[in-house]
Amino acid sequence: MTPKQIKWLRLAGLLGFFLAAWAIGIKSGITDKLNKEDLRAMTEAAGNWGLLLFVALFSLGNVIFIPGLVFVTGAVLLYGYPLGTVVAFCSALVAISVNFTFARGIGGDPLARLKNKRAHRMIDKLKDRPIRTMAILRIFLQMSPALNVALALSGVRYRDYLAAALLSMWAPIIVMATAVQFFID
Repeated sequence: MTPKQIKWLRLAGLLGFFLAAWAIGIKSGITDKLNKEDLRAMTEAAGNWGLLLFVALFSLGNVIFIPGLVFVTGAVLLYGYPLGTVVAFCSALVAISVNFTFARGIGGDPLARLKNKRAHRMIDKLKDRPIRTMAILRIFLQMSPALNVALALSGVRYRDYLAAALLSMWAPIIVMATAVQFFID
């Protein structure tokens, strides 16, 4: 196989993986169970394992494109405002890392080798200032699974990806958690 064929095969595999994960989530009913009430029931029933179950569900939810706000809300409702905010932030870091790892592992980094001049200029800007660029994107797109996949396919280093997330995700998560607390009080 030629490198070009391998690149397209990997991209097809990545698309197939996310479509299969999404379809399994829909068909199994797990997406219906990922709401505030069911998250609370599952984590409370898990006892001491509840926190790990929450992190695993957040990671699975991110892979099958469930918005992170569902889990931030769940964390605040489960653990209260201060601890729930910390749990949401740490769980979000794990979830976006899992999403990045799957996308990079299956799809590789084909966006880093694009021949299109315009696309190549955008990727070059990302590579010139990766942490700043990703931090700005993350402020507006928070835990977006699509952003995680795009950044994984762009060829950015994982350590830059994680550094940008550490710098920028805390503010949107605090805002979301504060809004949840405000509306439930």
